[in-house]
Amino acid sequence: MSSFPSPPLLVRRTIVLETVARLQQDFIRGGLTADALATMLRRVLDLTDSGVGFVARLVDAGALTDDVALEGGDGGGGNAALDGAFDAVLDVVAAVGVDGTTTPSLRLGPDGPWSVVVRTLEPVVTSWPPTAPLETGWSMPLVTFLGLPLLGDRGVVGVLAVANRDDGYHDEWLGLLLPLCSALAPMFESQRQRERDARLEGEVHRWADMFAAAIESTGVGVITTDLRGTIEYLNPTAQRLLGVALGDKRAALNLAAFHDPTELARAADDAARLHVPCTTPFDAVVARARARDGVDRHDWTWVSLAGVRAPMMVTLSALRDRAGAPTGWVIVGSDLTELRAAEAERVRAAALEAQLGALRRRELETAKVSEAYEYVSASRSLREALHVIGAFLPSIFGELPPQLLVQRAPSRGDDGGARDDDGGALRAIEQRDCWCLKTGQRFISEPQGLRCNHLGVDGRAWVCTPLADGAGTVAVLSAPLSTGPVTSSTAASMSTTAGNGGASEEAQRRAAGLSDLARQLSSVLANLRLRKTLEEQATHDPLTGAVNRRQLEAELKLTVHRHDKTGEPFAVLVVDVDHFKRINDAFGHERGDRVLAGLGTLLRKRLRASDVLARVGGEEFVVLLRAVDRATTEALAESFRGAVEAAQLAGNDVFCTCSIGAVHVARLNVGVDELLRRADRALYEAKATGRNRVVFGDSGAPRVLRESA
Repeated sequence: MSSFPSPPLLVRRTIVLETVARLQQDFIRGGLTADALATMLRRVLDLTDSGVGFVARLVDAGALTDDVALEGGDGGGGNAALDGAFDAVLDVVAAVGVDGTTTPSLRLGPDGPWSVVVRTLEPVVTSWPPTAPLETGWSMPLVTFLGLPLLGDRGVVGVLAVANRDDGYHDEWLGLLLPLCSALAPMFESQRQRERDARLEGEVHRWADMFAAAIESTGVGVITTDLRGTIEYLNPTAQRLLGVALGDKRAALNLAAFHDPTELARAADDAARLHVPCTTPFDAVVARARARDGVDRHDWTWVSLAGVRAPMMVTLSALRDRAGAPTGWVIVGSDLTELRAAEAERVRAAALEAQLGALRRRELETAKVSEAYEYVSASRSLREALHVIGAFLPSIFGELPPQLLVQRAPSRGDDGGARDDDGGALRAIEQRDCWCLKTGQRFISEPQGLRCNHLGVDGRAWVCTPLADGAGTVAVLSAPLSTGPVTSSTAASMSTTAGNGGASEEAQRRAAGLSDLARQLSSVLANLRLRKTLEEQATHDPLTGAVNRRQLEAELKLTVHRHDKTGEPFAVLVVDVDHFKRINDAFGHERGDRVLAGLGTLLRKRLRASDVLARVGGEEFVVLLRAVDRATTEALAESFRGAVEAAQLAGNDVFCTCSIGAVHVARLNVGVDELLRRADRALYEAKATGRNRVVFGDSGAPRVLRESA
């Protein structure tokens, strides 16, 4: 910044007025260019002894653009930290186009002083201590600042700002620069209007070119005539239809010469009935349009010079001058042959679109069914699978999803029954309330006729479709066959037989969609049942229903892991039928199998849901008791022994007893194999000491719980 004294006030005002005059001259010659603004800003910086300054426009988004930003003076007498700090801003300015339209937005903080100018529409004069300069959007410190809004007719249009004058800015600087701001504001507004006018003119030319191109390339014939019908213009399509070119002398013929004479005679008769004067053939062509305020649409037959006839749909419109007086006619004709072909194509396209929409809906339904299949396949029970299906029904079926009805538990023998507390996924009903649930066949409840009891007073037609798992009906999908309100007419249209012979198209579509969905879901449930059957065969003994040795090992590992994590106690009991070989020898192997099956049933009835029963040998069973203390283990073991002794497992003439070796684990300090060996040793001790007793071996040495009488 310069250290020379400022010129007198009168001289400074003269400089400002000269600057305004020069800027106005530059604006008149070439607009508000970046060079003109830079020259003006340089004189302002020299005049005010400022270090930096900028002129910015307010763009539509509310941001400021750095049209011109300069670093003034030679750096002398100012803050040394300013030297080179404005290079980044100068780099931005270097990229500005001549007209300033490509200026990137200068990022300004909401608390920056120039932002305050824009927000308050008032001049801002401020300064900061040199020891704590303000960091601004320029990424450089400001020491002193003067910002002036450029106010136009519609508000602020820009900002003129100077900064970093050694002695700061006073009120006299405001009055000095106000004439310059008053001159700049209308220039900014005029520049913006010029840009808008240029864009608008470009749009007008573009649309005019597009309109001309459309007229030249359209598939309809466009003809203009004078008031007598002499052809003045034909677009290429009209030239082809009439068989003449625009420069052909034959095109000067009257438009009526290209019409069928018979049709012209009928048009003349119509003109007489419409009380329209008709003295020439062309008067017959435009008679209906004249009777209808200059606009008419009518079928005509155009006849080319070569005699080719073309059925046309013709629209006639009167051309008028600014005063409304008629000057001619414009005729737009469309070949009906092409239109009919296009209409047929449109109908075909609409049909294809409808098919495509149906295919997309089916694809979406299939995707949802596939997703449901994955979750159902991961289910561990039929009940869980039905809950999954109920959750997916709204996304699969869309509007008015079907209800999932399941027979109320515990009347079913498997895990698929519903309870009243199942919520929205499953609805529990009695078997007697649904014909589909009773028969296993699809049933349609008519508005007037036999209906399922679970529908209540609903007057619409409903369809109930069974869901099966390969072994029988496990649930019912029930949905209305209409989405609208029920009236006497709609009820009659929805009335149908079991074969859908009288059903409406909508009812047939919904019923067919529900049947398809039920078939797909039934296949999923059948796969689930098959998988569970295979798992059952792989992990369970078919004779007794107990798990096999492999599954027992897995359950033991899980129990030991839980014991290690939580310290939960557990127990292992080995149960063996006493003198089982004698039973086989005396009564046969079939009776022996009945004894084993009965023993398995007896033990399972006395176990909790968390316990495990396994068959590990011919007549040897293992019971895994989880979360059980020593006293409960002893009581359960003794109850098992007493129940076997009192039961008749294979008929009135077959009695047997069992021996039990038990191990209770409060703190596991051996492996699983050693645990089973201790239980086996306790079992051998029970047999060696007389059988029909329980022996605990968890302390290393077997101990008889109690001897039988």
